[in-house]
Amino acid sequence: MPALQSTLIDLATRYSKAWNDRDVEAILALHSDDSTFQVHGIDSRAKGREEIRGALDAFFNTWSRTRFEGRARDLGEHHWVLEYTLHATLSGALRVGTQTIEGTGQEISFEGVDIVRVSNGRVASKDSYIDGIAVLAQLT
Repeated sequence: MPALQSTLIDLATRYSKAWNDRDVEAILALHSDDSTFQVHGIDSRAKGREEIRGALDAFFNTWSRTRFEGRARDLGEHHWVLEYTLHATLSGALRVGTQTIEGTGQEISFEGVDIVRVSNGRVASKDSYIDGIAVLAQLT
């Protein structure tokens, strides 16, 4: 296995573990200073570690007891794509457009895809795409 591929696999493995552990500091340590994080479909673009910290805190406060079940991971030269099912409990308020859904402790599952780009051995961007229709169907 080429060294670059091995390094990418190691980074992807550590990054997934940090997310599963809900370890904000470990996630941030793997991001570059000017990295971006966005959950598409909601107004959530964050740039830089401090903004990303705020986005992660908001995510983990909204969704408790998260568990990511990986379905597939594809590696490129400077990126990886992860398909997963997220199992989580809605514990905080969730804003969808102009509507707010209050956290009720309801457990739901939905599918997602992350595209993670890497530069100089760090996460340069993480773009998440989730099945928002499945989320709303389970909560309303």
